[in-house]
Amino acid sequence: EYVLEKRVTFPNEPGRTEDGADDTKKKVQAACTIMDYEGNIVAMVGGAGEKTINRGNNRAVNAVRSPGSSVKPLSVYAPAMEEGLITYSTAVQNYALTINGKQWPKNFNDSYGFPNAWVTVQYAVQESLNTCAAQVCYKLGTAVGMKYMTEKFHFTTLVKDGKYTDNNISSMAVGGMTYGVNTLEMAAAYATFGNQGTYYYPRCYTKVTDYTGEKVLLETKSKSEQALSAGVAGSMNRVMQTVVTSGTGAGNGVPGFTSYMKTGTTSDTKDKWCAGGTPYYVGAVWYGYDEQEEITNVGSSNPAARIWSAIMIRAHKGLAAKNFDYGDKVVAKQYCMLSGRLAGPNCATTATGYYSADHLPDECDGTHT
Repeated sequence: EYVLEKRVTFPNEPGRTEDGADDTKKKVQAACTIMDYEGNIVAMVGGAGEKTINRGNNRAVNAVRSPGSSVKPLSVYAPAMEEGLITYSTAVQNYALTINGKQWPKNFNDSYGFPNAWVTVQYAVQESLNTCAAQVCYKLGTAVGMKYMTEKFHFTTLVKDGKYTDNNISSMAVGGMTYGVNTLEMAAAYATFGNQGTYYYPRCYTKVTDYTGEKVLLETKSKSEQALSAGVAGSMNRVMQTVVTSGTGAGNGVPGFTSYMKTGTTSDTKDKWCAGGTPYYVGAVWYGYDEQEEITNVGSSNPAARIWSAIMIRAHKGLAAKNFDYGDKVVAKQYCMLSGRLAGPNCATTATGYYSADHLPDECDGTHT
């Protein structure tokens, strides 16, 4: 609450009026939801700036906005990994699709990529390459991604069918949705990557007692189900750690604690997102205007990621060291950096990948292709 009330790390983004004057009511906004790994909402802030009214707009739930690239792990990469189409190091073509005679989509650098450009899944997520997400989504099928989003991760704001359905490649591959998502459901979905694939339905309280604290008037029980296999959840966790160490979220982790993350930016830079977790907490942050308009004065940085980091750093103060529990379903293997397959005896350029023990790549045959 302190970070959002005091606008800690917020860029200088004044509210704009027709005459150019600063309008506090129109200032850039933000919202967040922070949860633990048992479904408990431990913090929720519905807006930025000083609180002036009660029962105001809770943007953490009510601000339903397109998530941009922050949806890719949920709608493309985790489903494709679960369905056996990809692994941590699978080579993906960094090249736009041709749809109705036109190339789509572009990457952040305004490039369509190249036909002979191939990168690993890990690198595609790290750098948030739209072309790669579209290639994987095309092979997976948008209906599969939609099924995971609505049935496994329990998003309620997606349009399932009809003229404006989100069952399309724009919505699933790059997060350009009809309405979008909120921070509550994003945080709950991302928690699956930190607790071996278990989805916990969010809850705001555990019990209500009378004034003595002894008589329980109302109680909730934690409700959960397996959304992803433990191996896939752990492998995706490892993939998204590189977003924090080397990718679009670099510099926005929590010092002393392993973090996984995915950032997102919508078309025309109208919304910024960050979702991710540490071994203690998982959270989602949205940043933008109540009445959508282009966010300026941010350059290549993502304010949502900086806000996420500022909140999490404070939340982890004084906490003991703790690591993610991957179980025995995630294994580390050397892979060929040219083919993306497990390294063979003739592979000179290798790196470490993290895989579901139930779905390992084939060994490179020495051709490195």
